[in-house]
Amino acid sequence: MGKPIVGEVKIIPQAKYPFSVTETKALDGKNILFKLDEVTNPQEKGYVLRVENIKKDKGRYRDTILLKTTSEIMPELKIRIFGNIIDPKSGPPAQGDQNMQKFLDAIKKQQSKNAQSGDGQGQQKVPPEDARKFLEQLLKQNQERQKNSASEQ
Repeated sequence: MGKPIVGEVKIIPQAKYPFSVTETKALDGKNILFKLDEVTNPQEKGYVLRVENIKKDKGRYRDTILLKTTSEIMPELKIRIFGNIIDPKSGPPAQGDQNMQKFLDAIKKQQSKNAQSGDGQGQQKVPPEDARKFLEQLLKQNQERQKNSASEQ
């Protein structure tokens, strides 16, 4: 049996546009557990969303966590969750790291494009920097697992 698969993302409102999260729910919820904790330290007031995989059999899944907020600008935040559980004996897909890197590159490119263009109403739609960091962390963890499984063989 493998190690638990857990990820966290910080949700930090801008000082100019504070909001509170009033409700959380997963659209499906069969393959994940999640918990939203409020962060109240003076430097970062916001939330930490912790998501844990509970899927036991191999296969892909996706889900969306909806966060209802008090914001008039963004009354609902959607956090998309993707998972791919593989048999540890078969190892990761050969293209797994390359595909993850392409995905991260596409996010960076889109962030740059969004920052330059905005949405026509003076606001810019830029995905959270924490999402990119989270994906990079997953890529590193996957690479470490590959090295460990290769050294065990």
